[in-house]
Amino acid sequence: MVSDKKNTPTKDTMDGEPCEGCECDGSCEKKEAPAVDDKIDYVDLYARKAAELENYKKLAGKQLDAQKFRAKEVLVRKFLPVMDDLEAGLAADGEHKGLHALQDKLKAILASEGLNEIEIPAGGKFDPYIHEVVQEMESEKENGTILQVIRKGYSFDGNVIRAAMVIVAKKSMDIDSTNNSTNKTEI
Repeated sequence: MVSDKKNTPTKDTMDGEPCEGCECDGSCEKKEAPAVDDKIDYVDLYARKAAELENYKKLAGKQLDAQKFRAKEVLVRKFLPVMDDLEAGLAADGEHKGLHALQDKLKAILASEGLNEIEIPAGGKFDPYIHEVVQEMESEKENGTILQVIRKGYSFDGNVIRAAMVIVAKKSMDIDSTNNSTNKTEI
């Protein structure tokens, strides 16, 4: 058994182009090897394509992480009304130890996923980035002092996802004292 090398295409002759000075169909072994410059071009092209692939992998990984983060944030937002309802139910009738345990577990799970309650100190100042004013009440306290928290605010991974609803103080102005001060300046 003798193999016929003329009919067996080699690595260099697989493109099917005829050889120079030969009348074959490109399957003979007389075909010339590519020039050295062509090999350098292929190596350069390979390096560029490998770098493009690596960049694509990094970009796809970042996009996947962003999608996971966004999905987690959406899920956490859906649990906020449940937290509010549990808190309201316990405020109305705080004797249910089972509901307290459930609330504590839910808070722990959501905290482990990145949810944090925005702490509002008593008598704190209004901050438009974390508070939403729902009412202003006349008070002896300084303007913008938080009098009451209506609904808790939450942040997720350092970003506010729900501002706290608050009632703030509005300095009460005595009408008679305002008129007297304007009358004195006119004299």
